[in-house]
Amino acid sequence: MDYGVPAGPLLGKLKRGEDVTLPNGTIVKAADVRSPDAPCTVFLVVDCPTEEYLDSFITNEELLKFHGDVPVDDIVHVIIHFTPKEMLKSSKYIEWMEKFRISTQHILLNNISEGMGSEAVHRVQYKLNLLDPYMFPLLKDSYGIDHNKKRTEFVSNTQLQITQGVTQYRYKLRPEIGVDNSIEVKFNPMDFVKEAMDIPDFELALNNLKRQFSQLTTSDVEYPKIIFLGTGSCIPNKTRNTSGILLQISESKCIILDCGEGTYGQLVRFFGPIHVDEILIKLSGIFVSHLHADHHLGLINLLQQREDSFKKQNIPFHPVFLISPHQIQSWLHLYDRNFEKLIHLYDLVGTTSLIIENSKLDPSFEKKFYEELNVKKIETVEVRHCPNAYGISIKGISGWKITYSGDTMPCDYLTTLGKDSDLLIHEATMEDELKDEALVKMHSTTSEAIEIGKKMNAKFIMLTHFSQRYSKVPKINGELDKNVGIAFDNMLLRLSDLWKVPMMYPILKTMFAESYDEMETKTAKKLRRKEREKMGKIE
Repeated sequence: MDYGVPAGPLLGKLKRGEDVTLPNGTIVKAADVRSPDAPCTVFLVVDCPTEEYLDSFITNEELLKFHGDVPVDDIVHVIIHFTPKEMLKSSKYIEWMEKFRISTQHILLNNISEGMGSEAVHRVQYKLNLLDPYMFPLLKDSYGIDHNKKRTEFVSNTQLQITQGVTQYRYKLRPEIGVDNSIEVKFNPMDFVKEAMDIPDFELALNNLKRQFSQLTTSDVEYPKIIFLGTGSCIPNKTRNTSGILLQISESKCIILDCGEGTYGQLVRFFGPIHVDEILIKLSGIFVSHLHADHHLGLINLLQQREDSFKKQNIPFHPVFLISPHQIQSWLHLYDRNFEKLIHLYDLVGTTSLIIENSKLDPSFEKKFYEELNVKKIETVEVRHCPNAYGISIKGISGWKITYSGDTMPCDYLTTLGKDSDLLIHEATMEDELKDEALVKMHSTTSEAIEIGKKMNAKFIMLTHFSQRYSKVPKINGELDKNVGIAFDNMLLRLSDLWKVPMMYPILKTMFAESYDEMETKTAKKLRRKEREKMGKIE
């Protein structure tokens, strides 16, 4: 572009190595703007999932042609291995790797790869942790691990250049060939704390909040526990994943309510790569409210990871109860037939078989079902969203009741289902000013969700499933009621902790003031645009 060559045919000729003449008569030579010709950079992406594939893999002619002394155009610079750790221990596989040039880089992206993924997740969590360390525990993903040390666990006595891939790890193919780890996620946690403490009046507000907390009565009842894994709608963003809630019924049993993409990753982030297996083994039920992708796209991976957890712990496997609209079977059977076997990983319990006051469960199965889940009763109702969308209520053996709306507009059936709940978890996708948009998309506004909670006489209402326009703090008109709270990803609650949550709203607006102000500006612009469009139609 420095030579004034416009985008289009002339630029295309230059890229192909042809000299060009500009309209003003200037000749631009390809040699002046192109790097010297060089052989193409060859890279391979391979996966040998099990021993069954090994012999055919190491004798594959398409791969063998890159072994040994090969023409310069066939030198392999880097191989990406999806091959799992167990297969990398095979002497045959190592011998196959060693037949490439010693300069070949081997990057492992497999079942032991780890990475925290996003600095933004940790930035938010460190700040929220200042408010309540129990409610917002620091995340336990792989920050600080030396990934290159891991290769010695399964590869030794070899000159191979092996690296365990992590998030943001790059290998450049041109113009310079080689490893680039300059953008790997690295941070100093105390920088995030300082960002919060430097906000005007934040420290004073934090001290006042702690003083309010100290005046609350505490309880030693540990369960149930609610962990919000995803509190955003539609697609994930940096700080709000798609729908997912872990309900820990007891020390030995838990249920997941909705399973958006990345749910397993959120579990790893919250519990750590070691302890996540313990949680998956305790997972006895998964509820899918409806078949929009942001509520079930993480299901297959979660089912597979759960099976792996049983294998790692050498515990006899048993399927999880999948409480879902039966239409999900089409998707799961399609995957089972064409990709990987998974039908054996779950027992389907259709949501229609649990309709309030109309249970269709076989008595013998019903007994096993509730014993395995360690709950007294589960009931569902159809809600006002898409076809086959359901809300659910779960009653604990000790008497507590938790209701989850899934996605819905205000719904009288849900009000009946959730009557006298200790906790209502209700979607609040839109702010009140966008009520018309919520109506079109069949979602609820914040005030509508709160009103449903009041109608059912819920003791406490947690709002979730926020539009991704509210990446930090959703917009609430006025002050929050004392029994209304806002959910965040990686938030841990006991029923006795709920009363702390509304106290946090003022300091949250202060902490995320820049994001909040930007959101209000966007809303105002959107409303003005709609008003202009409305006036245009009247004219």
